[in-house]
Amino acid sequence: MTEPTKPILEHGDIRRAATFYKHANPDAFDAEGVDAVLREAAEEGRGPHLLLATVALGYGFSERLATDLGQRRLNEIALTHYREETTDE
Repeated sequence: MTEPTKPILEHGDIRRAATFYKHANPDAFDAEGVDAVLREAAEEGRGPHLLLATVALGYGFSERLATDLGQRRLNEIALTHYREETTDE
């Protein structure tokens, strides 16, 4: 009998991601809060999981991200910023 697979994300990852979103609000940025979340994730060895949980929450809040149009828009954003990034150098 095979053992059940452990989920990639744990409750703490989701909690940190939600807290990260709260502190990273562009209209009310809280650098100390962001730093605290990043530090905790690093101390727990969960940095990559924080990133995955943050993306998962984003998809949960905006169902449009998962559509073909949403995915195309993400590609357009990435390409636009890539072009800007490479012309800045």
